[in-house]
Amino acid sequence: MADMNEDRKRISVLTALIVLFVVLLASYLAYQNYLLSSEDDNLRTTITSLQDSLSYVRSQLNQSNHEYNELLGNYTRTRIVYQNPSSNTSIVIWQGFNAILPPSNIHNRRWIEWELLDTFVNHIHVSSNQTVEFVLFSLNNFLNFFANKSYVTFYDSNETTMSYDFHATQGCANYVLVIINNLNTTANLVPDITATYAPTPFLTGDCSNG
Repeated sequence: MADMNEDRKRISVLTALIVLFVVLLASYLAYQNYLLSSEDDNLRTTITSLQDSLSYVRSQLNQSNHEYNELLGNYTRTRIVYQNPSSNTSIVIWQGFNAILPPSNIHNRRWIEWELLDTFVNHIHVSSNQTVEFVLFSLNNFLNFFANKSYVTFYDSNETTMSYDFHATQGCANYVLVIINNLNTTANLVPDITATYAPTPFLTGDCSNG
């Protein structure tokens, strides 16, 4: 009789251990499934965010191309390209208010961008009532900046005035000017950006790097 009781105890203990093991295994598998599901949700969110960012950037660049074509539409090819000497012919890009160009004010913690004209030297002269960040990006680095990924800049300075003649665009359609307001007050800009037709027979800047 004592042996039977001992056997029953062993069976009870073994059964309890098996049940405990099954419960722990089920909990572990449930936790792993939760982690995988959470990682999957995070990846889906990240992918969606990147896709939205890419769509927005493409939309902005398409708008820049539209503005570029509309701008050049105001001038004849004879005036810009074939006038002798054509390299001395400049056109106004952004001065004061122009409906097709970015606004001349930037609200707090916002930024504006403008795709620079290729085959031209871009003469960038912009002043602000407060310090802003002036950045020149290659297109790929601008996309990285927009997606909060690692990027490098061609030009990056915090100041109230930017005065810079940008020559890399003479043989490259791959640069974007970004003006960032990092302060909590609105930045009012006074833009004076012109461009001089000056194409090169070779690639320049970022376009020449592979």
